Amino acid sequence: MSYIAKKIELYHKSGDTWNTTADLNLAPDVIDFDVSKGIGSIKDAFKLMIQRGQDYFNGEFKIVADDRIKIWVNKDANTFTDADDLLIDGVVRGVEMSIGEKGHPITVKGYDFSETVFDAQIPVNYQNLTCMEMARDLVEREELSGRGVTWNASNPTVKKDGTTSFPKKNLTLNYTAVHQILDKILSSGMTEDGNYIWYINNSQELVIRAKTTTIESTTIKEGTDTTDIKVTLMKDGIVNFIVWNAGNDLKGNSVVGVTYNTSSIGKYGFKSMFGSNNFVHIYDDLLQKEIGAPENADSNPWPVEADLGWTSTNPDDHYPTFNYTWITESQVDGALISTSKDDFINDSRQLAEEEAQDLALSIIDNRSKPRYRIEIGYSFRNDLVLGGLYSIVIPSRNINTNMRLVEMTFNVNGVLASFEQDETDASFEEAT
Repeated sequence: MSYIAKKIELYHKSGDTWNTTADLNLAPDVIDFDVSKGIGSIKDAFKLMIQRGQDYFNGEFKIVADDRIKIWVNKDANTFTDADDLLIDGVVRGVEMSIGEKGHPITVKGYDFSETVFDAQIPVNYQNLTCMEMARDLVEREELSGRGVTWNASNPTVKKDGTTSFPKKNLTLNYTAVHQILDKILSSGMTEDGNYIWYINNSQELVIRAKTTTIESTTIKEGTDTTDIKVTLMKDGIVNFIVWNAGNDLKGNSVVGVTYNTSSIGKYGFKSMFGSNNFVHIYDDLLQKEIGAPENADSNPWPVEADLGWTSTNPDDHYPTFNYTWITESQVDGALISTSKDDFINDSRQLAEEEAQDLALSIIDNRSKPRYRIEIGYSFRNDLVLGGLYSIVIPSRNINTNMRLVEMTFNVNGVLASFEQDETDASFEEAT
């Protein structure tokens, strides 16, 4: 008869580090457990229920906050390896005991110990860096490196095509949670290569991967070891109306506008996005890209700025000499030439508006339709890859599509694998 074996160990903390050998073996007393693992901002978390709470509390808890807990699970075998069977390596965040007629159970809750780091609130001010340079700087800051988070050596250095470099960008944020900063850094507007996914592996490394379109070899099919299936249409993430601010022009006037999808609004109502940080640096980035063009190094059309490095607070210093032929921008009918300050303002505003419109349209095109989420239950399964793209076939609901694995939940009753459509997908093909 098939069975699920578990190994659960607790390590007390001595000073700033945890003991290297387990202080308690919890597995015999744990009657229920729940471990959730996901990509991006989904926290890797655990919950344990211990039935004989009186064995772990007598005036003081034997399990306390900041204790380390490691959970392994295997099927039909009582042998465990970190590579294949370790579900989570976490830190206790809370312990509670119930006292009543049904006994004295203790509930222990916590997160993967590196996940707690990503709640840290820190400011960032990145100038002229790629998304990967920003992400690596985050990892090397004391708030993360001091807690053991390191950089995965296989993180990408170029775009999905294997040759194109990531664009240089600016990003300034006040005190913001690290996981939100990472979501921003790895968004389509920063990578110009679609949204990238991130997670922390069991070696406490920050892993970043492109949302690959390569389908995993395993097909997820109804009836093949599945116990139950739930299909949900998610409307919460729809965006069909964006009010954007692309920054201030050289006269200090805001470059603002709106972009929308009337068809989506008609079906789902106004789903708005305001004040996205993806837009606010567009005007400044546009001018800095122009002034930094190699062709401008010799002709030096910005005689003052060439010496100041774009730091002058005098707006007049930010104009080139006229007539000025744009290097990095052009028109359909030929070169773009600004003949005066006012003409330069109008041209630069128009270019910034066009770039903001294109960015807003790319967001709306990806998010103007609801996406599907499918949750599939198994008695046990631990061979799926978080972030992987899988072929999902559910004949009873005419579903035959590709979806990404975003979360897995393990407990004594089985495993729940949660798949979602990518932003670029919002429909199902008929099953064959």
